[in-house]
Amino acid sequence: MSEDKKSSGPVTSTLSTGGIGIILSGLVAYFVPDTKSDTAKLLYLFIPLLSAVLTYLMCWVIARHGLESPEDAAKRKQYLRDLATIDSQLASVHTTPEFREKLLRAREMTVELMISIGKNSTANIPTLPAQEEKGNA
Repeated sequence: MSEDKKSSGPVTSTLSTGGIGIILSGLVAYFVPDTKSDTAKLLYLFIPLLSAVLTYLMCWVIARHGLESPEDAAKRKQYLRDLATIDSQLASVHTTPEFREKLLRAREMTVELMISIGKNSTANIPTLPAQEEKGNA
């Protein structure tokens, strides 16, 4: 049933424009209670245009600067923390060559996972081998 889902891109911007229009209409009704006045009519005339412009600007800002889901942000923070730990272990003089190779493989995998955030659903990202070992222990 989840395969039947379709992209909601155009619908989302339409809903955003409508939502902004409703908010602006409420503000006009609050600040200009006389709906028959010329000021109210003029403001109601510009609401669709203003809400479309605001929606476009919001979409542009999100597309330009990105908007990361909380799940993606949590994954990114976890991977950055893992990289910092791996790098500190690699810098240690007490690391054996075998463990260093294992750390390098784990670092490589962590970087690949971090790059893939946002490309796919974070629910599909595999866990690191070190995390699997902790879960089995």
